[in-house]
Amino acid sequence: MNDNNINTALIKAILETDCDTNKVAALQILNGRPNHQQEHVTQKYLTLKSVAEQLGFHPSTLWRLGVLSIGHSFGGKKRYILEEVRAFLSAKEMKLHASQS
Repeated sequence: MNDNNINTALIKAILETDCDTNKVAALQILNGRPNHQQEHVTQKYLTLKSVAEQLGFHPSTLWRLGVLSIGHSFGGKKRYILEEVRAFLSAKEMKLHASQS
């Protein structure tokens, strides 16, 4: 895809989307500024069960550890970004380790 087609697609996204976040991201790209939200947008949203499988936990273990608090709601259903869950668990582990010292 050449630059002209990319710019046309970005302009179309700006005009046709109802999502302000997508509009801002497209405008930033057109203006040559890095899109810091793009990394977050391209992340895959997973169910708690999928996250648990990938991390080697049971879903109820993640629930007890408080992972539900960092979920994103989509139509009343929670979804999770794997890296956010990993960061949350690392921070929780560090707090636990610090409190035991």
